[in-house]
Amino acid sequence: MHILFGPLCFLASFLFFSGEFLFSEMLMPFFGGASHVWITCILFYTIILLLAYFVVYLTRITDQIIALCILITLLLLQVSFYAFKIMIAQSGPPIWSVLWALSNTALIPLLTLAMATPLLQDIIDSDLNKNSKILLIFSNFGSLLGLIFYPLVGDTFFGLETRRLIWQYASFACSVVVLLIGMNAYSSDRIKKMESTPYSFPFMLSVRWFFYSFLTCLLMLAVTNFITHGLGSVPLLWMIPMGIYLGTFWMAFTERFANINRYVRIYGPILWGILQVLSYIQIAQNTFLLHLRNYLFLFLATLIVNSELYQKRPSQNLSSFYLVLNLGGACATLLVSVLIPNIDLSLSNVYLEFVLAIFFFAVFLIVRDYEKLKKSVSAKIILGTVLILIVYQLSPTVKNELDSKRNFYGLVRILEENGEILMAHGNTVHGGRKIDPKYSGMPLVYYHPKSGVGEAFSFLSFPKKVASIGLGAGSILYYAYPGDDWDLLEINQNVYDLALKHFNFLGRTKARYHLQVGDGRLLMQQSKILYDLIVLDAFSSDSIPLHLMTREAFELYLGRLNPGGLMLLHLSNNYCDFLKVIAPIAHALKLEMAYAKRQIHDQLGKSDSLWAVLSKDVRLVQNFKTQKGWESPGQDLLAHPLWTDDWQGLLSILNFL
Repeated sequence: MHILFGPLCFLASFLFFSGEFLFSEMLMPFFGGASHVWITCILFYTIILLLAYFVVYLTRITDQIIALCILITLLLLQVSFYAFKIMIAQSGPPIWSVLWALSNTALIPLLTLAMATPLLQDIIDSDLNKNSKILLIFSNFGSLLGLIFYPLVGDTFFGLETRRLIWQYASFACSVVVLLIGMNAYSSDRIKKMESTPYSFPFMLSVRWFFYSFLTCLLMLAVTNFITHGLGSVPLLWMIPMGIYLGTFWMAFTERFANINRYVRIYGPILWGILQVLSYIQIAQNTFLLHLRNYLFLFLATLIVNSELYQKRPSQNLSSFYLVLNLGGACATLLVSVLIPNIDLSLSNVYLEFVLAIFFFAVFLIVRDYEKLKKSVSAKIILGTVLILIVYQLSPTVKNELDSKRNFYGLVRILEENGEILMAHGNTVHGGRKIDPKYSGMPLVYYHPKSGVGEAFSFLSFPKKVASIGLGAGSILYYAYPGDDWDLLEINQNVYDLALKHFNFLGRTKARYHLQVGDGRLLMQQSKILYDLIVLDAFSSDSIPLHLMTREAFELYLGRLNPGGLMLLHLSNNYCDFLKVIAPIAHALKLEMAYAKRQIHDQLGKSDSLWAVLSKDVRLVQNFKTQKGWESPGQDLLAHPLWTDDWQGLLSILNFL
C-alpha cells in the first residue's frame, strides 16, 4: 500500500495547484478581470492549507473514533461537492463575494487534496521502519508541475469547460482514495502509535518559522501584484512568481542544492544590492527589464529566507512545523488581500506590500547577520547601501501625485507631470488634460482629437444613445454631442470619483449620462436597452479584461445595437496585439471591420493609439477607410484562433513572441 503514497501525494498536489488556477480563472469574469481576484484566491488557498494541516493535526492527537468520524464526514461532503458550480453573492464587497463563491464551490475538494500529503505522512510515520520525507519530494514536484502545466498546456490547448471536467473527475477520485486509505489506517491498531502527546517547540523558534513563511509569501504576493497590475491578470503571469516561490522552497529543502544555497545565503544580499543599484540606473518604468529585476529579487530573497528556514527546521513533528508555516502564509495573504487595499496611503510608483516586503527582508538580514555586522566594516558598508535603497523606496517622490484611491480593483492615481494632469491605474495612464486653460478642456494621450476616436466621432454627429464600457478620466465624453444619452458602465467607483474631481470632461459635457457601477458585460447582459454606439474602453492597468474580448461577448454587444449601429474599440496596448483577437471575431460574426493606428505629436503632446470599428453596416465602415484612411484586417490577422469564453490564447497575441 505504501508504494502508492508517493504518486498520490504527487497527484493531489498537482490537482491542488491546478485547481487554484482553474477556480481563479472561472471567477475572473464576474469581477471585471481584476487582478485582486487572484490575490483573494491565494488567501482562500492558504486558509485551506492551514485548515488541512490543522484537521490532520486533530486526527493525530484525538481519539481514533473521532478521527475516523472526521474522515467519514469529509468523504460524505466530498461526494456532495462532486458536481460544483460557481455561485456569486449578489451584494457585499468584492473580496467577500470571491471568498463566498470559493467556499461554496471549492472548499471540500481543495481541502481533501491539501490533506493528502500530511495525512499520508502521518500514516507512514506510524511505521517505525518507514521514512515519510520521500512524500514531500513527490508533493513538491507535483506542485511545481501543476503550476507549470495548467497555464502552459491546459490553458493553451484545452477549453475552460474541458479543464473543469478533467479536474472534477480527477480530484474526486484522488480525494476518495486518500480518505479511504486514511479511514483504513485509523481503523487499524497500528495507528495508535500516533496518539502520543505532540512534541512542543520553543516559542521563539515557532515565531521564527512564522516570520520566515510570512516574509516569503509577502514577497511573492508583492511581485505578483506588480506584474499583474502592469501586464494583466491571467494564469500565465500568475505562474511566474508562484513558481519562484515554490521552486526556492524546494531548492532550500533539497540536500543536492546545499552548496548553492550556502553561497546564496552568504552573497545573495550583496547581489541584491548590486541589482537594486543597476536597476535604478538602467531600467525605466513599465519595461520587461523592470519585471525581470523583481523576479530576480524574488528568487534571491525567498531562497535566502527558505535556506535559513531549512537550517531551523525540526527533526520531528513535521506536521506542526508545516502548520506554523501555513499560518504565516495565511497572515501574509490576509494583509495583502484584505488590509492593504483599505489603507488610504499613497506611495508613488510603489505598491505598499512591495515596500513592506523589502523592509521586512532588510530586518531579516540585520537580525541574521547582527554579529557579523558588529565586526565587519565591509558588511556595514554593504548593508548601509542596501538600507539607503530601502529608504529611497520607503519615501518615494510624491510631489507629482495629487490624489489616489485604492480598493479591490487596484490603485488609481492622479499625477501632475510636465504641465498635465493624468490618471494612472497601475502603471498605465488612462487619460489626462493640460493645466493650461487654453487646452484644459481637450483630451490627451489615446483620446487626442486627431486619434482614431476623434476621427470616428466625426461620422457620428447626430444625437445618439451610447454605452461606454470603461470610463478612465472621462475623456470620451469630450466627443459627446448635446442631446446624446450616455450610459457609463464602470466597475470601479474610485475611477468615477477621481474623474469627476480632477477632470472637466464629466462636468462640461452637454450630453446626459448615467453611471452604472459594475462589470460592463454583466451590466449589458442584464439590460435590454438598444444603443446606436457601444464603446469598449475598459482596462485593468495595461490590459483589457479578456472576458470582454470573446465571441460570446461580441454577440452580446451586437444584440444591444440598433440596426446600423457601430462598435468603437480601444485596443492600445504595450504588450498584446488585440487586432489578432478582434479580426477573427469580426469575420466569424460577419461584421465589417476597420482600424486606425495613429502616432501624433503636437501642442497637446504625444499620442500613440489604436482604435477599431465594427458594424454590420458595410457602407458606414467603408467611409472610415475611404475618407480617413482606416485599414482592413489582412489574412494574417484573420488566421488567428477565435477567442471564446471557453478559450483565450494569450500566448498567440503577445508582441514579443
